[in-house]
Amino acid sequence: MRGLVAVVAAGAAALTACAAVGYEHVVPGADGAVLSPVLSGDARVVAFSSTATNLLARVRKGQQVYVLDRRTHRLELASRTSAGAPAAGASIRPSLSASGRFVAFLSDAPNFVRGDHLFVSTSPGRDDPWLDVCVRDRAAQRTIVLSRTRSGGAANGSLDAQIAAGARYVVFSSESPAIVRGDTNDDADVFVADLRTGAVRRVSTTAAGAQLATRSDQAAISGDGRLVTFHSADAVAGRGEGIYLRDLRTGRVRWIGGGFAPSLSADGRVLAYAASDGIHAVQLATGRDTLVGPGADVLQPQLSRDGGTIVFARRNEIASVSSDGGTATSVVTVSGGETVSLGGISATARVVSFSTSQGLAASDTDTTEDVYLRR
Repeated sequence: MRGLVAVVAAGAAALTACAAVGYEHVVPGADGAVLSPVLSGDARVVAFSSTATNLLARVRKGQQVYVLDRRTHRLELASRTSAGAPAAGASIRPSLSASGRFVAFLSDAPNFVRGDHLFVSTSPGRDDPWLDVCVRDRAAQRTIVLSRTRSGGAANGSLDAQIAAGARYVVFSSESPAIVRGDTNDDADVFVADLRTGAVRRVSTTAAGAQLATRSDQAAISGDGRLVTFHSADAVAGRGEGIYLRDLRTGRVRWIGGGFAPSLSADGRVLAYAASDGIHAVQLATGRDTLVGPGADVLQPQLSRDGGTIVFARRNEIASVSSDGGTATSVVTVSGGETVSLGGISATARVVSFSTSQGLAASDTDTTEDVYLRR
């Protein structure tokens, strides 16, 4: 446990050192990149992926997903089998339930499902054909694979995944044609898995249930799992490429606007998306669409639980703005040509996670990507 003790001690010191500027260096001393942070609703729990080999004594290779309890300073491996073995491959892009108990992530490791592929990528990207959606229940110490074929094998081909704040549902996109019957469009589709019943359904269809001819991905889900938004084309006749919203209770499919990277507030009131002119916020009850973050380089919107605040990233800055519009407030700025990647935010949007290779703390002595929190 020497690696864990070192990280915990260094983390406590880094928290004190960064307190004056409001930055918290989450994993100081990591000997590899630390990426893709997400937060529980109260920001007590942070999950991230890392290529570091010195975080836990028995995890010495591969890109893994970790969870850190900021109150107890306990670090644990999320990308492990139910038997406790570390993922034998790369695990990336975690998503946390509001309580922090459940962690969804993508992995190309072959030891989660018996009979899975033998190929392992050491640096998976968005189009890694071997990725599957896994969910770790930290309380039960159990890991399951959601993206399975109808016969029970690993489906592979997953692109993204998000667990709903309420933790019952997971939305994901996959290029596999073997998850549901009748998937013959030879392209990615969006699915919702029910963790309570085990049922998986395709949701990127028309309101009548017809499959779409083109790629569907970039999915997000409301806290109760009722609403799903995704990027596709022609889910509503004549609307073309852009953002769509599906109500899983009524079956209704709505065109939202031409854009990408949609995000839903946990309460389902507000949808944010990026477009060529910046970040838009849509009040779903009225349909009012407001350009709240002008600028063609604006990406990655995240919404507070009540939809009142949008946090978004530019190339070298993270900013916050009301979903009703107004002046954006800079939350994080990096300099020297460095970039910043927005991670997850707390339910109130008061705590923001991000990654950057610029050292923002005395404990950050390398040039690799590191994860910080802005409080």
